[in-house]
Amino acid sequence: MTTDALFEQLAKKHLCVETLTPRNRDGLDFPACNVRGIKKALQAAYEAGQKSNQKTTVRTMRGAPAMMLLGTIEASYSKLVATFGEPMEGDGYKTEAVWAVDLTPDISVQIYNYKNSQSYDKANPRLQDVREWSVDGTQSDAIEWVRGMLKQETK
Repeated sequence: MTTDALFEQLAKKHLCVETLTPRNRDGLDFPACNVRGIKKALQAAYEAGQKSNQKTTVRTMRGAPAMMLLGTIEASYSKLVATFGEPMEGDGYKTEAVWAVDLTPDISVQIYNYKNSQSYDKANPRLQDVREWSVDGTQSDAIEWVRGMLKQETK
């Protein structure tokens, strides 16, 4: 579905607007909408955006743009797999799993474990039990995008 078709569908469903095509008549182009309908339309648009963001492009690490460490997130391995798909293999020593994700054409992130699984130290948890993940990104706010996709509180 195109963005315009989605907007038209939401306008009809939540705002009682027949079309988003201007008709050059004030009575038709400036509808009276109640705040509940506006809130429902905004919520539906937000949810559609969240759903489309989950269809991210996972790419290989070769040729990746320059990234900086942005911080860490708390998440289960299974939550990351459900959100971003299966990870690439890390170096097998310090890192076992890497997700390289293009959030938008301009924003890329890498999510990975770092020295906190059994490949680095047998006393550490199995990869599937790791809860803390490092996040590198091409922009400083990319970690907030990751948190949003994982439905976590953002700062």
